[in-house]
Amino acid sequence: MTAYGRPGPQVLYAGIPLVGVTPTVLDAAVIQHAEKHDMGLRFTPTGGVSLDGLNLSLSAAGVGHTSVSEASFYTERWEM
Repeated sequence: MTAYGRPGPQVLYAGIPLVGVTPTVLDAAVIQHAEKHDMGLRFTPTGGVSLDGLNLSLSAAGVGHTSVSEASFYTERWEM
């Protein structure tokens, strides 16, 4: 399931909005959270970042002249 950047819905993880925000702002918040809680990070081939073990993939989508974040959720049996 994907929560798309423009229509949403908004999804939060540990108070961090994952959908519809500037990807660089989201990346910084996710990296800071990972460092604070000693969590691993995963990076997608397109440069998206997500927290290890959450079955969550963060990416960016173009909206007009800017980009916003999207969040895709998957089960352990799915491959990213």
